[in-house]
Amino acid sequence: MTKHTELPWEIIKLSGGGGRIIIVTTKADGVSDICEINTGLLEAEANARLIESAPKMLEACKFVLDDRSKLKDGRISSDCIMKLSIAIQNAEYQESAVSK
Repeated sequence: MTKHTELPWEIIKLSGGGGRIIIVTTKADGVSDICEINTGLLEAEANARLIESAPKMLEACKFVLDDRSKLKDGRISSDCIMKLSIAIQNAEYQESAVSK
């Protein structure tokens, strides 16, 4: 299985209005585009936030499954609930989180 582009990912709102947003990662050899979103501005920001948070949500899901498999009663620990809550919060649209 191919791994996703390494973190960190950053959302950048491009100048010129409209809904053009790119998601990039910075590597030792420079900045690489991950994707570009061209929709209405509010929708583009919401989509960018969801895409940018995908690796963190994947990590949270794996953490929960691993944690749950270790418990005899199948209950989810408070650490899992916190990790999932943070992942969901990161995925939800927050205007202040989009670089301008």
